[in-house]
Amino acid sequence: GDLDKAIIRRYIKRNLPKITYCYEKQLLVTPTLSGTVTTQFFISPTGAVSTASATGVSPEVASCVAGVIKGIEFPKPRGGGGVQVNYPFTFSVAP
Repeated sequence: GDLDKAIIRRYIKRNLPKITYCYEKQLLVTPTLSGTVTTQFFISPTGAVSTASATGVSPEVASCVAGVIKGIEFPKPRGGGGVQVNYPFTFSVAP
């Protein structure tokens, strides 16, 4: 299948507050936490995310971010197939 990167970005941006919350929640526990969470997810032909995994920053942040991604409903990819996506999120402590 095929799904425009701009569309994927738009749907991710809509969920950015939830993704940021994953990081900020752990920041209360570990005030110096920062880094990049790398996510891999598969958008099925229906637009639902069938699998999502994430690594980096901390196991808690990564699994929370993967959970948010798994809940996003994307438009159906063109061509009837699914789409594999790798998407990094960089978190850093606000100055």
